[in-house]
Amino acid sequence: MDGAPAANAGIRTAESPAPRLGFLNGGETMPNRSWRIKFSEAFAGVAQAIREQTSFRVHLVVASLVLILAALLRCSPGEWCLLIACIVGVFAAETFNSTLETLFHALDDATKNRMSGCLDQAAGAVLLVSLGAVAIGAIIFLPKLLAFLARIDGGA
Repeated sequence: MDGAPAANAGIRTAESPAPRLGFLNGGETMPNRSWRIKFSEAFAGVAQAIREQTSFRVHLVVASLVLILAALLRCSPGEWCLLIACIVGVFAAETFNSTLETLFHALDDATKNRMSGCLDQAAGAVLLVSLGAVAIGAIIFLPKLLAFLARIDGGA
């Protein structure tokens, strides 16, 4: 190297050593990033998931419908908390699943063969979280919808 800064300074390559945590190796630490940068990167990751993952966009549409229905049916604060926790849980599971898919597709064929079930398991995790969210949504919404329909039927 001629002393000039590398074009990819700060980007880890296959040749560069992995950053280490100070408490594990006697003091060498990863460079500190500001909270602004950390949040910026996190929001960029969410935007990337929305842009690139069709499943994430489907979950986003369903989440929007759930929030609209919760507002129309005047859910209690506790019900709102449960619904929001379900929505965030599904989004997090979907994001982890997408991350694992991206990593998996970067592997060589021999490693992919050894890891063949990991994508199914990650998708299964999204399915389990989604089914749990549907169950909670049904517990919250069905009585409210049935009461609404009874009021409509009784008023006719």
